[in-house]
Amino acid sequence: MFADTAAIGAAGVDLTRTAADFDAIAAALPAAAGPCADALGAVGADFLAALASALDDAAREVSCLGADLARAAGTAAQTAASYVDTERRSVVTLGG
Repeated sequence: MFADTAAIGAAGVDLTRTAADFDAIAAALPAAAGPCADALGAVGADFLAALASALDDAAREVSCLGADLARAAGTAAQTAASYVDTERRSVVTLGG
């Protein structure tokens, strides 16, 4: 069996980067309704309330996705390390 531990590790790094991107998006989403308030004024109050609520919900979901990606990054790193350790132990046990 061959496991490309460098590729697995690189995937973990990419997942970490993407998780950070998702965290930034989640932090920025709620503020997206602000510029609409000036444009719509009092007439758009109900719309703005619904938009703000939807953006808050989306921010929570994006944050959850970021957390999932961060966990996947940790799993990738652990998997790569396990493959390397298994190979090392196999060489010691079986001779290399």
